[in-house]
Amino acid sequence: MVELIEDDERRHGGNRVLEPDVLAGYVQLAFDATVLALVIAMVVKFALVVQDDVRCKVQERLAANLRSVADCKRSYELNECLPGMRVPALEESCDKWLHCMNEDVEQLKHGSGSGALWAKTMGEILNSFVEPISIRSAFLMLFVVCAIVLVTNVAIGSYRVYYYNGSLRQASQQ
Repeated sequence: MVELIEDDERRHGGNRVLEPDVLAGYVQLAFDATVLALVIAMVVKFALVVQDDVRCKVQERLAANLRSVADCKRSYELNECLPGMRVPALEESCDKWLHCMNEDVEQLKHGSGSGALWAKTMGEILNSFVEPISIRSAFLMLFVVCAIVLVTNVAIGSYRVYYYNGSLRQASQQ
């Protein structure tokens, strides 16, 4: 075996970079790296979409909460709910409006419950992807992608083995 390696190095001058089996290895590496890069890009894009959706929902929730606080303040003032001027029938409503208008706006701005909002948004996005696609279609797409990767790797690997075995036969015949 050592003689075969030494004979191979003598024939090619020690430079095997342009040998077909080495080139096939580079092609296989490039293909696998491309597939991996595409998968990583899709995951990053999905995360960015979720982050953007969550940011929009947090802004919507903040705007709704600020509107609610403004409505409570307006109702409190319109119904003259100051402690000395309250009508007894509005006592309970005035207390609700007072509590609502004194709600901490800074806490609302910093996204209280944003973790739950993330989970809810993630669920909505996943549902929007899954609903139009049947299970059969999803498995078919997954199968096709895996088959392409597997067939390419097997084809390139078998070529490398075939080339290597052909080189051994040639070397042993000489």
